[in-house]
Amino acid sequence: MASTFPDGPLFLLYVRILCHLGNLDVRGNSNFRITLVVWEDVWLSGNLTGGPWAAQGFWPFSWEAAYAYPGDLSASDEGLKTQSHTFPPVIELNVGGKHYTTSHLTLVKCKDTMLSAMFSGDYSVKKDQNGRYFIDADGDNFQYILNYLRYGELPPQDVANQVYREATYFGLHGLTEALEKSPSFLARIHRDSYRTQFPGYQRLINSIIDKMAKDSTTNCSTTSHIAVVLFAKNKQPKLSTFDKNHWCIYKAQNKRKERADLILGPWSNKTTEKEVMNCIDFDLKEKGFNITHEVLGQCNYRCDSPPDYPGQPTVENCTKTFFRITFHWWKM
Repeated sequence: MASTFPDGPLFLLYVRILCHLGNLDVRGNSNFRITLVVWEDVWLSGNLTGGPWAAQGFWPFSWEAAYAYPGDLSASDEGLKTQSHTFPPVIELNVGGKHYTTSHLTLVKCKDTMLSAMFSGDYSVKKDQNGRYFIDADGDNFQYILNYLRYGELPPQDVANQVYREATYFGLHGLTEALEKSPSFLARIHRDSYRTQFPGYQRLINSIIDKMAKDSTTNCSTTSHIAVVLFAKNKQPKLSTFDKNHWCIYKAQNKRKERADLILGPWSNKTTEKEVMNCIDFDLKEKGFNITHEVLGQCNYRCDSPPDYPGQPTVENCTKTFFRITFHWWKM
């Protein structure tokens, strides 16, 4: 069956319109590239490689051809046509509401990026009401993008992760590769890997935050508390009457009984419960919460040996560890 795949010029025009409407270099868009691969399969399976694409030099597919091909725009589509444009040597920018002044050479310094495409002269770039070229990005972090383009300078470690997001957005592959080797980025990767050792860890963090969100509508105190039980190993009980599905409780002397709100464990490595609690503490503080935590002790659940137990009567206790996390709402 003959393929009804559109001819080369129409497809390239479609690519050009997508790029123009979003003022974006879509070469880094994985979904779009997957679509191209699927369409390539359709094209090749139809044995159409000798069609208009090949005749006009458009196949195999080339991003350069897509950007360069003028297309056959009708009069009604004239507004989509990208006119050749000459930029001044000094460029005034509005990046997410922040104003920058830089040179045209700086913006096109790194080829095959969003900025070099926008200011190549082949496309119309939107302006704000004061005539500044508008870029829809984080205005604060754009200063680090410019410094990289000007001097090859990397951002400070405390903003490296945020700048990495912007570098990815603009397609600055050299900057993203450099940031992936920075201490803050490597530390984040290490922490992410560390957390994966504890099944249900991220769900626990989300549950803590959800519970605090619900508590904020009813709690009029300056603090909120949540009891978390952690256990590294799943101890096999010796007594047949020991309830493995009991819900952990804790009661200090002259204090009311506390019931565990959330439980995490077991895990297969040698990390202790205190180390996991420190990780929870770090993650909640990184999200902006002012918290403290304390170790309460072991769960108070106990099981006495049954009357027919052979030998001396014995008692078996739960060994899971109770922690209390306190949220300080007036110290944020």
